[in-house]
Amino acid sequence: MQFKDKNIEQIKITVLVEDTKNENLPSAHGLSLYIETPENKILFDMGPNELFWENAEFLGIGLNTVDTAVISHGHYDHGGGLSTFLDKNKNGKVYIRENAFGDYYSTSQGKARYIGLDKKLKTNDRLILTAPGITQISSNLTLFSSVESKELCPNSNNVLWKMTEHGLVNDNFEHEQNLIIKSGNRYILVGGCAHNGIINIEKKAQEIMGTAPDFTISGFHMSIPGSGQSEPPDFVQKAANRLRESETIRYTCHCTGSASYELLKQTLGENLRRLTPGCQIIL
Repeated sequence: MQFKDKNIEQIKITVLVEDTKNENLPSAHGLSLYIETPENKILFDMGPNELFWENAEFLGIGLNTVDTAVISHGHYDHGGGLSTFLDKNKNGKVYIRENAFGDYYSTSQGKARYIGLDKKLKTNDRLILTAPGITQISSNLTLFSSVESKELCPNSNNVLWKMTEHGLVNDNFEHEQNLIIKSGNRYILVGGCAHNGIINIEKKAQEIMGTAPDFTISGFHMSIPGSGQSEPPDFVQKAANRLRESETIRYTCHCTGSASYELLKQTLGENLRRLTPGCQIIL
């Protein structure tokens, strides 16, 4: 599947790993996007394991030429393939939040289970540990964290935890970051799970850019993986009403969930589109 938008050129985004099924390409719980711009070859997230690399090879994409990699937050389904990337790509820099290697857990299936990254990789000299706030990779690539507003944050965050000296406490997702790509006078916002809430992340991006994003590509975290549970319909409708306030075209995937997607689609119409493994967006 391929989506095209004629208003902007030379940005191509390919979905390497995503939750939904594809007859021709293996899927997994996780996210990985390959992004080509005129200036960069970017890998945004790396899925739970080596599948992102295998799927890229199947699609004829050589990830050994990636110069910039971003891990959106410290969960295995977004950074589990980090060791594969560092082993097979010899030069690309990896931008990751400085606290992304913390002790993160989920109780979505009852008992607390570790869902963090491989801590042995933290000292690799190709990792760039980003501080809170804004990290300017280049004139066209901006990372940001420190999302302050808390409107309509996912209730599904309630099963996600971090270990502290006082035991498990609810994760505040300070380890989450998002990417802004500038192309001409257009802005593309790329996120992972949007644990800080897609409304709040887009608001923060707008503060940085001075305008709403033209395109958003992200999971919306409106379901609990492995549980079959989705956000309540009234929560999803409130989010849809807020998202409708801008003309942003959104491509969603991963942790949004089918039930929530269908509810959002009723309000957002053609401004909301679903991604599947192997599909491309040409902007």
